[in-house]
Amino acid sequence: MKNFKFWIILIALLIGYHLGNAQTILGDPNKNSNTKLYVYEYYHHTVEQEWIKLFSIKNYNPSQGFWGKGGVAGRAYFVDYQGSGGSYIDFSFPQKLSGTQKPILQLSGNSANQLQWYAKISNENGNEELYDVYIKTPIANLGLTFLIRGNDFTPYFQKENTTPTQFTWSSNANPESFSFFNNSGNIGFGTLNPTEKLSVNGKIRAKEVKVEAANWPDYVFEEGYKVGTLEVLESYIKTHKHLPGMPSAKDVEANGIAVSEMLKLQQQKIEELTLQLIELSKKVETQNADLKGLKNKK
Repeated sequence: MKNFKFWIILIALLIGYHLGNAQTILGDPNKNSNTKLYVYEYYHHTVEQEWIKLFSIKNYNPSQGFWGKGGVAGRAYFVDYQGSGGSYIDFSFPQKLSGTQKPILQLSGNSANQLQWYAKISNENGNEELYDVYIKTPIANLGLTFLIRGNDFTPYFQKENTTPTQFTWSSNANPESFSFFNNSGNIGFGTLNPTEKLSVNGKIRAKEVKVEAANWPDYVFEEGYKVGTLEVLESYIKTHKHLPGMPSAKDVEANGIAVSEMLKLQQQKIEELTLQLIELSKKVETQNADLKGLKNKK
């Protein structure tokens, strides 16, 4: 009976180890090592956040010359068992990790931003510069499957018991490496919290941007539209330090501006100023005519 219990416990431990460290190699390693496609599985079933060391990558050794062959690319599938559902992340880690060459990650799924990614330079084998890649799990149960392909790297995919420090790159400090598509239909570039259909944390360059706008302010030129006097405008500017109807610098800094709304406001001010210039021109012409009349009487 004791032997039976012993074997049951041993089998359970072996199954548990297999589930926590499952690995599959696809392709024909005997034919060409470059065809290797690795599949790793990791299950996180605690309420504690865990550090998982994914792999180490050769970080450009001068003996390779200017062309290296390192780097890892792949996809991470995972399911958050707390209600957020399934997600996946496409990732690409370069041969050299530097300020100008960083990882690229594309996130898809409502829970895709729950994993935190980190990388740090290391010299574990003494004569080759490496960098290690980690993820930090959320406080939740989840299952992870990694499909990867790479070269000059060492896979680990195991829990790191010592908290790593001195990161060269991380998802918190370097959000420019990320794009994120969540289930609300919002897309974020350089941000893991896209609040609009397109949220960009950075500059946008384009040949042309077309913005749709309704209620364009041609109503300023309609009969009955009243334009304030320049004296009233001057008084308002002295008091508020901005044009009437326009947001203040403080408002813009805090909330940004809606481009279509700002274009309408600016057009409204242009049209109002045009009417004021026309009115001022008429006054000047009337005054010139009066002066001319006075000169003729002399």
